Amino acid sequence: MDNRPSTASGRFAGEGLPRWRRLRSLLESTRKKGPRALRYEAREFVRLYRSASADLASARSRRLAPDIVEYLNALVGEAHARIYDLPPLKRGAVGHWILNEVPARVAKAWPFVLVAAILFLSSWTLSFAAVSAKPATAAALMDRGTLASFDKMYSDPAFMKATGSEAAAEGSAAAVTWYIRNNVTVSFLSFALGAFFGLGSLVVVLVNGLSMGAIVGYVSASGHGRSIWTFMAAHSVFELAGLVLSAAAGLLLGWTLFRGGRAGRAAALKERTDDILALVTADVILTVGAAFIEGLFSPRRIGLDARLAVAFACLLLELGYFVVLPLRLRRRSKSLTAGGQAVQK
Repeated sequence: MDNRPSTASGRFAGEGLPRWRRLRSLLESTRKKGPRALRYEAREFVRLYRSASADLASARSRRLAPDIVEYLNALVGEAHARIYDLPPLKRGAVGHWILNEVPARVAKAWPFVLVAAILFLSSWTLSFAAVSAKPATAAALMDRGTLASFDKMYSDPAFMKATGSEAAAEGSAAAVTWYIRNNVTVSFLSFALGAFFGLGSLVVVLVNGLSMGAIVGYVSASGHGRSIWTFMAAHSVFELAGLVLSAAAGLLLGWTLFRGGRAGRAAALKERTDDILALVTADVILTVGAAFIEGLFSPRRIGLDARLAVAFACLLLELGYFVVLPLRLRRRSKSLTAGGQAVQK
């Protein structure tokens, strides 16, 4: 953009910039302090919002420099969200949260996700290796009755129809309900116990890793490895990722409480609430998705190739949602920031 005052765009920016900067300043205050930051400037905020909206319409109709239009569009959009960001949820708020806020905030919390993933995978691998080499080791991690039931389940396809999991064998809606209840319970414990400064989440993710590894190792050592791997292939990608995210949410909760100290815990928790909720939201999405696959798809007589294809598709969805989408959102944010800086020059 030509920023010389002699141009139409330059004159337009020169006249509007003081108002835009003031509106941006008020928006920054609401980010830090919430709506109460506007208790004395509410009328001014609304007036500046309407003025910026009129400037945006004028810039578009006059076909001024694109960076001015883009900057005003972002400014007006954020101001509009602040004004109408009150219950009930405005139209599109849920979609914006799921498609924008959740992936971006999960990516922001990557250290906690990484720690949870390392803890789960290392405990699972250690348990699987130990039990595969010496099946009797599994008795130290799980009771013999549970191990025997798993062994029988995967050695006898008809067994699932004769136990409490018969609904799963039929691929019915009842199985979906059972799996959702079971998986959500585990995820909730993993997150909620993070209130004990993250220690509860550490215990839950380690215990789950050890027990799951022991089950797979024991069944595999019994000669039924193909059966259990075939059953797990389709739904495990979502289910295990959900477990890791719930543990990450608990670790973030615990770390926030620990760092805040007695005096600052409330403020620290308020600052990271959205990040924690984003992890929980992602966990719920994956957990429910895994339950549907586990209840409706996994028990059916479908070949391993088809199950691996489903697992690969799930992995691609996860990579797209948690890696590619946040990168695109970050590039878009940088582009808008650069446009705003260009306008202010």
